[in-house]
Amino acid sequence: MLYEKISYKTSLSQLRDDETLIIHGKKISQKTLKETVKNAQDRLLNADYHNEVNVYKPKINSFIAKVNSLEEIPEKFLQFAKDNDLVIFLLGS
Repeated sequence: MLYEKISYKTSLSQLRDDETLIIHGKKISQKTLKETVKNAQDRLLNADYHNEVNVYKPKINSFIAKVNSLEEIPEKFLQFAKDNDLVIFLLGS
């Protein structure tokens, strides 16, 4: 739900300190949200490890099958590809 509210923004600077978001009936200030994201970034980048997480809604337009022919692909995948107008790439040996 939060993602839907802010997904059109491209940077934290677009969050306005004087505005709030309502998520599941709770008011969250955009200033608090911005500070939370910055704090999380600092913790990730200053830690001994780095784990990057990207949140997005990908549009699937193809899939790759490690087989030599279409006959080797399970029927449910072929039907999914047909239903969604997907390209199938075969990467056989």
